[in-house]
Amino acid sequence: MLSTASPPDDNTTPPGLMAVPGTYGWWYALSTDRQDGGIWNGREDQAGQVLAWCPEVLARLSELSADGVCHEQHYVVRVNQQLALLSDRDLPEGKGWEQFTAIDLWESLAFKDLLAEIVHVQAQQLPRIVFREGGQ
Repeated sequence: MLSTASPPDDNTTPPGLMAVPGTYGWWYALSTDRQDGGIWNGREDQAGQVLAWCPEVLARLSELSADGVCHEQHYVVRVNQQLALLSDRDLPEGKGWEQFTAIDLWESLAFKDLLAEIVHVQAQQLPRIVFREGGQ
């Protein structure tokens, strides 16, 4: 289990955590057999674990037109063993997190930009699966 103790505020990534790109002092960890997932902040005014859960992206689905232009992207996301399909268009507005019954919706809305960044960084590491072509 990871400690909920405050990570250092010198922006070094604590062991077992991954830095959130484009942010200062934010880290995340996915749940595994050896540790609980979560999101941490190392800034002095908010030091410590801020969310006891972290989204894990399992698949990146893309709708492409016949000419190969991506019109829409969706992500298969797991939070606390529950799966949901989140739309790339909805993430900036904090929509979609209400599908996860085990999390506090207001808590997720407060961190919507951070959660979107975590989803995007994980999705970039996955192959794109085309779920529909043409028609537009």
